[in-house]
Amino acid sequence: MEKDFDIVFVKPKKYEDCKKCVEYIKKDKIVHINLMDLDAKESQRILDYISGAVYIKEGEIVNPGENIFCTIPKKINEIDPGVLKTMVLIIK
Repeated sequence: MEKDFDIVFVKPKKYEDCKKCVEYIKKDKIVHINLMDLDAKESQRILDYISGAVYIKEGEIVNPGENIFCTIPKKINEIDPGVLKTMVLIIK
């Protein structure tokens, strides 16, 4: 069974931008988050906030590269557990 999933690419500039990421997570979209331009403290705050949303939605967060994170909705793993591994390879 093949399914299409939306991937949203975001590059937050400040903590307040993570609210937009959470809106995408709530809609079961894959969110690719680039935190490369932020300092370590701001990046951690954003990641903590986003992690809470992913936890509530029973999704996963993967780290395919330095300061790059992807949120994976629960629905993807229910359809095909191998999709997560494939997606990480594609994003790298």
